[in-house]
Amino acid sequence: MRGLGSAVKLPDITEFKDLFYEPSGMTFEAWIHLPGLGSSSTSFVEPAGEWGPLTLNRVLLGCENNGGTFHTADSNNLPTVMGVSVLGFLMGFTRDQQLTLDKVPTNNISDTDNPLSGAGFFIAPTTSYNGSGVGFVSKQGTEECSPQSPNYRKLFIKGTTTVSGVSINDVSSNFVHLCTTFSPLENTITVYLDGVQMVVSSLPEVFGNHTYQSPNLPSFKKSNSFEYNKNTVNNNSTAFSQMINTKLTQGPHLNELFTPWILGGGYTDGLLLDTSGAGFMGALHGVKSGLNGFVGSVKFYTKPLNSKEVLKNYKAQKGFFKNIKT
Repeated sequence: MRGLGSAVKLPDITEFKDLFYEPSGMTFEAWIHLPGLGSSSTSFVEPAGEWGPLTLNRVLLGCENNGGTFHTADSNNLPTVMGVSVLGFLMGFTRDQQLTLDKVPTNNISDTDNPLSGAGFFIAPTTSYNGSGVGFVSKQGTEECSPQSPNYRKLFIKGTTTVSGVSINDVSSNFVHLCTTFSPLENTITVYLDGVQMVVSSLPEVFGNHTYQSPNLPSFKKSNSFEYNKNTVNNNSTAFSQMINTKLTQGPHLNELFTPWILGGGYTDGLLLDTSGAGFMGALHGVKSGLNGFVGSVKFYTKPLNSKEVLKNYKAQKGFFKNIKT
């Protein structure tokens, strides 16, 4: 999955529709290699897998979208409004300071804004704030935080964090087995790398759902939710070349009820806000969201695997993936 257009739209079938609605939970598992994860480029095209100037998030799995009529004075601090906002999900790798530093978003890339040194792995819900943009969800106004808190709902593991000799940054040098389990019955999200448990987080803390309930994502699309066609993608954007925009107009259509699950990127890269274009999530989160890496042996389970099952799966394919020349 390298370059624009290499993401995969997952089928509109019951199993994927119910991923985050099942009361029993679910598991996502894959082998991942992201060369260049620790370096950046000034070029729009990153042939060695670097972070480009238009990339703040590299999405492994997502279904984010806009839509609805909910408006807020501060789109950087979006609470979740069930039934009005369009809710979604993102999982991948980020240098976006809204996730890494709990700061308001910006597309500036510098030593202080969206620093590459702070990049890591994330899981986060998204919410629309009207028919234009998408944002990460703030804890503002909830029991966990005061209204003045800038904290956002997420699970984040800094790339340099090491557990039993394993770190997120290992994906830049070889294939790594990533497994994430979601258990409403235990209120937990657990992330494993190469069979090693990296972190256990609270499911309600990350998604804002009630105790012992599934996150119920994504929510239904709205009549004004973004969908790819020649009228919604900006062909005169200064951020993309004409060729890129032509490809974006042919992007995936919405499913009957929901935004489709996308493997290897987000859904909203073609989202237009004004004549200058916008890109991923609408504004201030970079322009493109492609993973720009390699993914193998993807599996979804309709239950949260336990640590023994995760380790068994890792060992079963370790001999193949760890011997691939990268």
